[in-house]
Amino acid sequence: MTLVVFSEGRRIEQPLWKQTVEGVRLAMNLWGKEHDHIAVLELVRAIIQDEPIKMRRLADIYRIDVAALSDMWILHNQGGGSLSRWLGEVRALSSQYASVSICECYEGDILIFPVGPSTLHHADAWAHALADFCGANQIPAVLTRCHGLQQTSDVKNAYLTNQEYVADASAVFPKRRFFTLPEILFVKECRQAAARGESGIAPYMSLLQRVSPGRDGADILDTLAVYFLDERSNVTETAAALFVHKNTVKYRLQKTSDILGFRAGDMPSSQELMYALGLRRLLHAAGPSD
Repeated sequence: MTLVVFSEGRRIEQPLWKQTVEGVRLAMNLWGKEHDHIAVLELVRAIIQDEPIKMRRLADIYRIDVAALSDMWILHNQGGGSLSRWLGEVRALSSQYASVSICECYEGDILIFPVGPSTLHHADAWAHALADFCGANQIPAVLTRCHGLQQTSDVKNAYLTNQEYVADASAVFPKRRFFTLPEILFVKECRQAAARGESGIAPYMSLLQRVSPGRDGADILDTLAVYFLDERSNVTETAAALFVHKNTVKYRLQKTSDILGFRAGDMPSSQELMYALGLRRLLHAAGPSD
């Protein structure tokens, strides 16, 4: 469809033109044949774009308590196109695990806004179910759970941050079936350090160089990466992933601790080490030319 606007006597400035287009589009969506579905999509758009007046008006019409939407689940499409064909099944699956206030497609992704309390165990079960659904149907999508969002500006920032860094997250956390917003923010910090060039990465690389001298240096770094980034600091799982004995993992962790002067895994002492390992994976994923 094409919108044509005529103006007598003066040129239409860009802000007025944008308002005109937005007003016509919103009116068509509200009173079109699929107004219920599309108007909720307009509400999602207002939330993501942080448009409070439009958001409150639409929320009042459809009796949705926007203030109660403290969680956002993003099913991000990594294959191009749109996930809209899967929207009904994703909505039905999600309703088995939570009271879903909104589940709509936005810019090719699927956004889910649950309401009501949820335990971490329950949220993990839901996330695994969505990951299983995507895997069974060969859907090129990755899930991110954004928890504890206090206001709509937080929702907007979480969505935009996920859009920009979720691909990097798959490089830093290759074994994750789904991500959390803190993990995306961790990857953002790693990427921003890399963007600063040598001055940004040098402190982290020097830290890794300290713990990786000698013939077993590469093995130590691989062990630390799996321990911190893949297996959530679990010695047994790290040993299984690397096909080594638990005592080998313990030895490498102890050697790292002796060199650095703090126990590997203790926070916040290990924070810079974790960033260094994440940055190392980003650089490896970028290849030798980056």
